[in-house]
Amino acid sequence: AAIVEVSGDVAERLGAQLGFGTQQAQGSLGATSFSNGGVSLQGVLTAVGAPASVALSTGATLAASNNDFGLLVQALSNSSRARLLSTPSVTTLDNEPATIVVGQNVPFRTGSFATDGNTLTPFTTIERQDVGITMNVVPRITAGGVVQLVIEQEISSLVNGNVEGAADLVTNRRVINTTVMADNGGTVVLGGLITDDRLNSEQKVPGLGDIPVVGNLFKSRNASESRRTLFVFLRPTILRDRADIQAAATNRMTRLRQADATAIPRTILREQEVRQLPLEIQGLY
Repeated sequence: AAIVEVSGDVAERLGAQLGFGTQQAQGSLGATSFSNGGVSLQGVLTAVGAPASVALSTGATLAASNNDFGLLVQALSNSSRARLLSTPSVTTLDNEPATIVVGQNVPFRTGSFATDGNTLTPFTTIERQDVGITMNVVPRITAGGVVQLVIEQEISSLVNGNVEGAADLVTNRRVINTTVMADNGGTVVLGGLITDDRLNSEQKVPGLGDIPVVGNLFKSRNASESRRTLFVFLRPTILRDRADIQAAATNRMTRLRQADATAIPRTILREQEVRQLPLEIQGLY
């Protein structure tokens, strides 16, 4: 099998938060604070002497002014690209199931118990699950030499960062369950997925945020775009005798040595080069 996944993410943030206050406990305070602005202005207000008990809410808080003033301007552009090429392979007998798992065995929390002050000891129960690439296949060779494949393909990965409302780890899963027919040495496409997610958010002070040019001091904007392209290919090969088995093993060893010979060592000052995907699907194997 050949699993090709190309992803790209672009995110931009632009916003301003400002505040003023006094060093007196009963002093005045004025500020704008936006929840999509990343770093909070609370630290800036503390630096200019605003009371520590003041809690900023989303939007604008207005009061009298003083000479102490704080301004926080944020501009951020972030882009990332990833390319995944995985070629798992497995050998099995005719009409016999085979499974290959390439990934991690990750513990997921299934339950917990907290003590109520008695002698009971709190505990947490976990269940380990495989996260990565899992392929289950049952091949059947017909009289005409065509291979029927019953396939269950799963690609999963852990979500980076915290997900709001999640009690434990969160995973992305892409699952394909299908039955296909393929010639010996022929390539079939099991499935594909193309996603394009776009998100735009803007928070501003009503009225002030609409003023041309100056209104940028009273608003915060976020924009992000994420694209994912995923395709799964499969090529069955019938090994009829010892010569076919030996030829397949030799081919795999040759490709392994070539990949090892072309590897570029990673250094601190130079990023490792990424090999381009082959133009022909035959180059994936």
